[in-house]
Amino acid sequence: MRIEGFDSSTQHGSQWNRKLTQFLVKNKDSFEGDLIPDLDFINHRAENHTGIDIGAVEHQTINEYVLSYSVDWDIYNGCADMEENGTIQVTIPFTVEHDGEIKFDYSIVESRSTVEEF
Repeated sequence: MRIEGFDSSTQHGSQWNRKLTQFLVKNKDSFEGDLIPDLDFINHRAENHTGIDIGAVEHQTINEYVLSYSVDWDIYNGCADMEENGTIQVTIPFTVEHDGEIKFDYSIVESRSTVEEF
C-alpha cells in the first residue's frame, strides 16, 4: 500500500500524522484483516465481525509511526443462549518507506503458540 507525497527528501514527523490517519481510514479495507489479532487470549470462540476502528497515527522516530486502533469481539454460547462482547485496544508500528510504501510490523498481531511460553 502506497501513499502519495513521500519521496527520498520527505521530512518525516508529526505533521504527517493526520494525513496518514486519513489515508489508512480511507484504505482500511485493503489491510484491516491482517491487523485483527488472534483473539484466543480472550476465549477460543472469540470472533471479530466488524473489522477495526482506526484511532490515530503517531510519529515515533525518523520514518517510524504507530497506529492505534480498536477491535470489537464477540463470543456466542448457543447452549446457554448467552453472548459476551468487548473491545480491545491495539497499537502496531509501521514504517513509511521513501517511495510512500507503508509496511506494518505484523509480529504484533501474529498468532501465538505454546512454544513461545517455554
